[in-house]
Amino acid sequence: MASLRNMWRWNLAGSRIFFQISRSDFRDISAKVLPKECFKSKETVMVRYLCSKSGKNGADNLGVSTTSPSDDSEGEPPTDRVSQSADDKSKNVKELLDSAQTEEDIVDEFDVSEIASDVLADGTPQIPKDQQKPVGRVKVDPADRSIFLFPGQGAQFVGMGKQLLGYPNVKEIYDAASEILGYDLLQLCLNGPKEELDKTINCQPAIFVTSIAGIQKLLHENAWAVENCIATAGFSVGEYAALVFSGAMEFQDALRLVKVRAEAMQRASEVTPSGMASLIGRPTTRYKFLCAEARHYCEKVLGMVDPVCNVANYLFPDGRVIAGNVEALQFISDNAKEFHIRNFKRLPVSGAFHTSLMAPAQPSFQRTIRSMKLEEPAISVHSNIDGKRYRNIKRLSQLLTEQIVKPVKWEQTMQIMYGRHQGQTFPQTFEIGPGKQLGSLLSRVNAKAWKSYSNVEV
Repeated sequence: MASLRNMWRWNLAGSRIFFQISRSDFRDISAKVLPKECFKSKETVMVRYLCSKSGKNGADNLGVSTTSPSDDSEGEPPTDRVSQSADDKSKNVKELLDSAQTEEDIVDEFDVSEIASDVLADGTPQIPKDQQKPVGRVKVDPADRSIFLFPGQGAQFVGMGKQLLGYPNVKEIYDAASEILGYDLLQLCLNGPKEELDKTINCQPAIFVTSIAGIQKLLHENAWAVENCIATAGFSVGEYAALVFSGAMEFQDALRLVKVRAEAMQRASEVTPSGMASLIGRPTTRYKFLCAEARHYCEKVLGMVDPVCNVANYLFPDGRVIAGNVEALQFISDNAKEFHIRNFKRLPVSGAFHTSLMAPAQPSFQRTIRSMKLEEPAISVHSNIDGKRYRNIKRLSQLLTEQIVKPVKWEQTMQIMYGRHQGQTFPQTFEIGPGKQLGSLLSRVNAKAWKSYSNVEV
């Protein structure tokens, strides 16, 4: 059986959808995809333009095969290859595609007249100036684009995945995951027991795989959303699903990394009794202050050495998750009224994730990610650390390692992704994976953006 990646590649290329195709892979796909204008990514903006302006030979100028796919080729990976172009100017176009960050970067880089007279000069007549399009940025209505959000630990539930089984490739995804994990993941997701599914070593891979499988459902029911996705983010372990969707990681490699991460975090959580709690405060609540007070209490009153209590998740205004020693959490619970906390709820996790208590999990994770092949994301992927999008592979590896011990700044990430001027429209948002928690958080951060939100039931 072809690898899962190749299976996805052919399935999605045949459906005229961009997914799990890196820059190098992109150049290996023939004109059976390109002339159909199937992608909305930066890598085909110039190709589409050149093909449209030069006619049949436009693709040839870029060294692209124009062989049409046969109807009986379904189910086989594309075999046409992109030939090496001898034209230096075509190479310049390819270099631009590598270095550009957005579609606008490509459009701004070239004057249309320069493209017509220079890049297409090889046997192609120039475009009269009165027919040339004005130079400028491509204006796209944000409502015609989509954003994908992927949930994290805590979203799991027994029965997840059941609504995905009727869609293509879903069973193969779970089978491939089970082979890597060494146990029947689909069986655990569908039937539990809950106590096993809730364990860190199980729930992190389960959420990741179910989210990836959820993309197949969305692809089948709403291919437009996949084709027009411009940005993505994931909450904690959900970030790995976002990176796989963007093409930065292969599915199998990402699952192995999630497995190492989950096992290392589980071991770290067993060293010190710790936990997490969800807090809803008031405008007067001082979260860093109450964490400092809890640490002071543990150190001076209980005699603990280097107690830990910090904000682990920034959820929405007045919404936080704190994590640390169980004694520190109990102190805050006992003094909730004095700290202006409206609601305090312990979370069903066994560790203080995203704090320094998870530091023992970093070495094994770092060794694993350094051995992986990473690619630059084809679309914007926003980091949990600062909400900004990843810009290079080295930074990606560094921030994912830091994410284990640093807080998830989800509120800040949503503000960056959905920041708009007054009157501007918002992209369509899809939460892919178990639960609707991220939609609930979005409604508290940006109610207008939430009006364009929907979730993919798994």
